[in-house]
Amino acid sequence: MPENASARLVNALYEKAEIEFPSHDIASAILPTEWGAAPGLLNLLLSTHRPALVLHFGVAREAQGFFIETEGRNACRMMPDACGAVPGSHTLQPGGPDRHATTL
Repeated sequence: MPENASARLVNALYEKAEIEFPSHDIASAILPTEWGAAPGLLNLLLSTHRPALVLHFGVAREAQGFFIETEGRNACRMMPDACGAVPGSHTLQPGGPDRHATTL
């Protein structure tokens, strides 16, 4: 993708949330689009902030607009990431379920 529209959205939401919810600790991060780096940063953020709620945003080339995903798929596309690396497995969680439903 030539531009990460979700990064602009996340930055705007973070700024608004800081104003609207001053008594809450709010964190924001843009994960790298790299199979190796993204999980490590995500795990660091989760262990550092211990959030009660996490919202993830992304960009999909095939999306025609904004949509809310209702499940996560335990699958990796064997496509090169921003550094040219491909995932080490066809699944994110080996031996895990094919799908994870959202709880929100």
